[in-house]
Formats: sequence, structure tokens, C-alpha cells
Amino acid sequence: MCLTFNEQISSFGKPEGQRIKVLPPQTGTGKSQGLAVYCSCLSEGDNLGVLIVVRLKEQANDTADTINKLAGKTIALARHTDTSVTQEELEQSPVVIITHKAYENGLDAVARGEPEQSAWSQYHTFRDGQRQLVVIDEALDLLQESKVRLDQVRYLHASLSTKNSPEEASALETLGHFMTIYEALTEAHPEGREMVVSQNDLKTLDPTSLTILRQSLMSKRLDKAMLGRDDKKQNRQLIRLYSEILKSVQAIMASWRIYGTKGDQYWLSTAKLILPDEGCGAVILDATANENVLYSLLPNRVDPPVKLPSNARSYANVTLHVSTGHRLGKNYLEDNAKKEVASLMSDLKESGLMDRKVLICCHKSVEPVIKLYEHHFKALGVAHWGAIDGRNGWSDYDCVVIFGLPYRDDFYSANLFFAAQGPQPTDWLRQQDQRKWQDFKDVRQSIKVSNLSTSVIQGINRVRCRRVVDSLGNCASTDVYLLLPSDQTGRMLLKDIKDHMPSIVSTSWKLKAARRAPKTSNHLEAFLTCLANMPAGRKSFSDIKQQLGLDRSASDFIRRKLSNPPEGFMDRLTVHQVSYEATGVKRGSQIWFEKIPA
Repeated sequence: MCLTFNEQISSFGKPEGQRIKVLPPQTGTGKSQGLAVYCSCLSEGDNLGVLIVVRLKEQANDTADTINKLAGKTIALARHTDTSVTQEELEQSPVVIITHKAYENGLDAVARGEPEQSAWSQYHTFRDGQRQLVVIDEALDLLQESKVRLDQVRYLHASLSTKNSPEEASALETLGHFMTIYEALTEAHPEGREMVVSQNDLKTLDPTSLTILRQSLMSKRLDKAMLGRDDKKQNRQLIRLYSEILKSVQAIMASWRIYGTKGDQYWLSTAKLILPDEGCGAVILDATANENVLYSLLPNRVDPPVKLPSNARSYANVTLHVSTGHRLGKNYLEDNAKKEVASLMSDLKESGLMDRKVLICCHKSVEPVIKLYEHHFKALGVAHWGAIDGRNGWSDYDCVVIFGLPYRDDFYSANLFFAAQGPQPTDWLRQQDQRKWQDFKDVRQSIKVSNLSTSVIQGINRVRCRRVVDSLGNCASTDVYLLLPSDQTGRMLLKDIKDHMPSIVSTSWKLKAARRAPKTSNHLEAFLTCLANMPAGRKSFSDIKQQLGLDRSASDFIRRKLSNPPEGFMDRLTVHQVSYEATGVKRGSQIWFEKIPA
């Protein structure tokens, strides 16, 4: 680690210093502590300046505290929305720690040609020069996708087709031409089979002409025009939604585009990578780098992961219980949550896990249903995909269950490859034998599995198997319960897990359907989790009741709590920007919950 950091600093300002280096130290080998020790050893005379990028605000605070404690003085500052750091303090601090989100926002602003819209230059400025070392802890989300449905374009065009200035009318005409071309595409290819749309189809349209429409949205009262009522909160939500759709349309007009279907809807998509500019190199610390295909796709900017000793960790004390033949996508498990969760809980109970500390990684919409069974365990942690990486609150848990896989839609794998390597012909989308690239037999399939592998491996290593307990790199005894599909994706994912966790003991496990589901409780906590996880918009109490499978007794209990909220109840709703109102009276009454977009 020190050698890589030193090389990056010594090559600052040179071509090799503009490249991105990747270090893949295994979980539990002390990469965060090693980084803190390195920074604490920097002397005042070095005048180097370090920028560290971590996933969470809590991590930023902890990293700064650790560095300062080791250094015996304040040399590191955490900068995020919960801290008050002046620009002068930022530029004078030898070490600055920010979050992934802040760094990605800066990358996006630079990519748009609007660096002044972020603190990007402040992050990299150190005294009279530039910070010479940038360290990114865990992989960033570098792909910016733009996708739009045909029905969204139609609705947007109709909504904006009233009382427009001449400039807006011209922009609306451009949007109308885009819609016409999109409609003709769906009529010519109603089956929605994936294809690359010819550049000629949209070459007459100027994407910049739509900027005037985005700007004019801020002065419109869409709530009155569309909803027939004065609702400023809803108006802000509509403006944000319409602005995002217009941005996606602009991106699709300006670049290559893929046509296809998702569910029963037609979609157009494009994407771009948001990378640091060529004058800014970095070192990425990524435990799952060897499973991440992204780095292989960027040979002009990213060096291959540094080869490290393979025997730093041993997972001989970890037992991997594998059950195959399952449907694990978000839509299926959301629609069948009550039945599938009941089967899982019944099986875990029969397996004797009730006196264990168990973490379950699942889809966001399934999380509240799992919480109904919290009382059956010594401790039950539940985490959903997208909010797992970097969290260490379960490091003393001795069991983890992977219940559901975080599949990306089919557009993602194609968008990533096209963004990194340039657009490919339609045959690349449709034929597996056209997708051989470097050592990958089917690079698209490898990208899909790579996304799953990095997430699942991170999920597994949230529990105590992440901690080394002896000089051989072993951890304390841990059980992993993994549900997989019976297909190539499942087999490739299992191989990645075994390769990443050497000496892990694998055994078969057959998850059986529940003959009798364990009793549920903790209904209020499950209900609040459901509200916290709901997307922006409105949802009725009846819908939540159905999602959680609440009986009449549980429903009445929650209604009483809504009528007379216990201490902290309203605070939970406020934190997640959820409000509620009751409409109607007696039997005709209904309770509605509304969440404002973040």
C-alpha cells in the first residue's frame, strides 16, 4: 500500500501520475487502518496534500478521528453536509475526507463543463498547489445512464404544450419531433427486441434547444395545470421529474442509443462514464477489484489491479450453505414477499438459528416483511442492497443470509460496455458469440455477474468473517446461507465467491416451503421501515397492509398508533420526509402517506 501511494505521489504531474491505480486488499487485512497510519506519518514539510473519498459520512468522521489520533494533532478534516468547514480550512488541511456522493457530484459537474457548480476545485486545492494523492475507498459508481420511456415523452410533451414563449415553442417542436421518431421506431419494431438506433434517425435534432424548456420549468405551476390544485410540494416534485426526463432526452439525442423493452414499456437509453479529468490520477482501494469487470474496460485510464499475496486471508471457518433453483429478482420477491419470507424464516428456525445473530441482505421492498420476524432471533439485522457496502454495524454477527440478488436491468451491461469501448452493432446486443472480448467469452454476461459478485461478497463480509482472529488470517466461525438461481449466472456467482474467499467450506442446502409460518410481531417497526423505504409519491394504508400481510388485529394496532403517536414516531416520519393524512369518515375513510423526493 505504501509503495503504491509513494509511486502515485512521485509521479504527480507526469503522464503515469494521471492514471488510476487499483489495490485489492482483502476484507479484514487493515486497508483503512493502513491508510490512516500512512497519512499520520506525513510531515509538515512534505507539503503533499491528500484527498480521501469514503462511502459514508460516518466513515469520513471516523477516518479523520483515527488519523488525528495517530498523528497526535489535527491534520485531517471531514467535509460533508453535517460538518462546518470553511474553504480556507479545507485548502489548508493536509488531509481532507469527503464522501463518494460528493466526489461523484463533482465528477458529474466537470463532465458537464460546469465545475463551478460543485466544490471539485476546493477538494483538490492544497495551499498554493494541488493535492498530490487521491485515495478512493471502494469502487465509485462511474456510469451515468440516461433512459426514457415512450409514455414519459408523450406525457411530458402534452403537459408542456400550453402558454409557451416563442423560444419554448421552438424547443417543444424539437421534443415533438423526438416523440414522432420514437413512435415510428416502436411501430416498426413492436416486439421491442434490442437494437442500436441509427445515428441518422436523430441527427437533425439539436439537444441543446431543450435547455430552454428545462429552465422554464422553474417558473411553471404544474400542480395547478395538471392537478387542478395549489400544491407547491407536488409542484417541486413534478418540476424535478420533468427536468430529469428532459436531461435524459437531451443525452439520448446527443449520443448513441439503445432501443428495447423493460417490462411492458418501450425504452431508449444511452450512458457515459464520469471519470476524473486526465490530469487527475487516483488510487482505488477495492476489496472486490478482481471481480469487478469495470477496471478491465478502461485500459487507457486504469492500471490492472495490483497483485497482492493470496494467502493474507483464510475462510476455512466459514461454511457456505447453498440452495439453488430460486427466483431472486426484486419484482418476484416483492410480489411474493409474504410467502417467500415465511418459508425462509421457517427453514432458519428448523436449522437452529434462533439463538444466533443473523444479518439478512435483501431487496428494499422486502426488508419490512423480514422485520416482522425479528423476535425469533437473538438479534436480527436487515439490510437492503444499495445500503450495505461500507457499513460495519454487524461485525459481531455470526450468520448472514443472502435473500434476493441485486440484478441490474439488461440495459446496464450494454450501456457500460458501450460507454467504455464505444457503441457496438446490433448483433453485439443479440448474439452471444459476438461478445467475446479479451479473456471474456461473453463480456456482457461477465459484467452482469460482476455486479452481483461485488455486491454479494460485500454483503457476506459485513458479518464477523471480516475480522481476522489469528496470524493465519482466519476468522471466527461463521455461517453463510446463499440462495441462487439454477443458471449460468448462479454458477458464475458461486465461483466468484469461492475464489474471493479461499478455503471457504461449501455445502448444499435445500430451502423448503413453509408448512406453517412462524408467528409475526414487531408490526410497528415493520410498518415504519416500509414508510422509510417507500419511493417518492403517495401510498395508501391498504397497500402497506397488503404488502406486509397484516391481519385485522395488527392493522387496528397500527391505526391506534397513528391516532395517538408514541414518542419518536413522528420524528421517524420527518427524517424520511413522510407525511400522512386521513380522508373520508368511518368505513369510507382512508389513510394516505406521501414521501417527498430527497
